[in-house]
Amino acid sequence: MLPALKVGGRYRAVVERIVSSRRIVIRLGGERLSARIEAPVREGETVIVEVERLLPEVVLRLRRQEMPPVAERISSQTAEREAATDGGDPKEAERNLQQV
Repeated sequence: MLPALKVGGRYRAVVERIVSSRRIVIRLGGERLSARIEAPVREGETVIVEVERLLPEVVLRLRRQEMPPVAERISSQTAEREAATDGGDPKEAERNLQQV
């Protein structure tokens, strides 16, 4: 089911299929959507899209790609290091780093 979209909202989507160098199919909230792209992506990649407008057609902009596994590990280590130096909770620091 497609989430209730709002202008300015950011959502995770998965690149399901590359149709051409300028068009892809993404899965957003369980629904498939056709999308034009300007940046290269890979099938199976998780991306963040931001809603630019809803009418007369939905326009989504690729804001950033998800962090690769190595970057996630580095972020986790950074969160632990920051928590250790300021006496905070490493899990809370990691959640803050992962927010979209």
